[in-house]
Amino acid sequence: MDSNQLVLGDVMTTLEQELANKFFFRVKEVSMLLNLSRTRIYELLDEGKLMSVKEGNKRLITRQSLINYATWLTNRQERYRKAQ
Repeated sequence: MDSNQLVLGDVMTTLEQELANKFFFRVKEVSMLLNLSRTRIYELLDEGKLMSVKEGNKRLITRQSLINYATWLTNRQERYRKAQ
C-alpha cells in the first residue's frame, strides 16, 4: 500500500479521494472534509496535530498534514480496539 493511501478495511476513504489533486486547503474546506467545526480545526492547529502555512491573510492546511492526521486517528483507533 502506498504510504499516502489511507485505507479503512479495503475501502479508500473519502478524504483520500478529495486530497488527490490539491496541495493546500482552507480551514473551511478542512472543516467540511473532516466533518469538524472550524473551531476544532483551529484547536488541532494549536495542538500541532495539523500543520499550516500562511499566504497573505489565508491560513492554508497542507495535504500531507491531513493525511498524517487521518493516519494517526486510524492507528489510534486500531490500538484501542486491540487493547479491548
